[in-house]
Amino acid sequence: MELIYHFLFDPVSSIREIKKVRPCLLAGSIVILATVSGTIGNLLVTGLAPDIAKISLTLGLVIKLISIFLLWLIFTSILHFIAEGLKGEGEVSSLFISLGFSFIPGILLTPLALISHIFGPLKVFIYLLFGVIILIWIVILQVLALKETYQLSYGKACLAFVIPICIGGISLFVLGILSLLTLISFIDSLLSF
Repeated sequence: MELIYHFLFDPVSSIREIKKVRPCLLAGSIVILATVSGTIGNLLVTGLAPDIAKISLTLGLVIKLISIFLLWLIFTSILHFIAEGLKGEGEVSSLFISLGFSFIPGILLTPLALISHIFGPLKVFIYLLFGVIILIWIVILQVLALKETYQLSYGKACLAFVIPICIGGISLFVLGILSLLTLISFIDSLLSF
């Protein structure tokens, strides 16, 4: 519990401690708790019907957890290769655990969803604002994890972090354009009959 507290308020020394202790199960538990908290927070704010909420809490949560763990593993691997390409020296296992710890602020999403109800009709906007703050906090912790694990400068750590996000964004954009062109071509062929 002390390591979690220190990761939030003194992440640099905590990342150094994580390199020694390697609390992999704790990192996995944090990712699970953050994912569950985000799902419950979203349900509290959107006010979905009970039947849809049950489906979202069961099937949706299982899909989210599998996706989060796969993305966590893939993103860690990509960051490891980029950091090594930038002449950083570190261990992928330490980065994996540190990135897992970076999800700690996500655990606050359910309490923040409850707090956002105080604002009545603005609850969704307030919750989204809280969500953006949590996301920024997580990104900062992840960049610090990358910096400390591989002894990179802040600039190189930010660059290493942004490269896969930009490549992923460009890939999704191109995929979207190709899908749209395919759909237009399909509709055009239907209308020409």
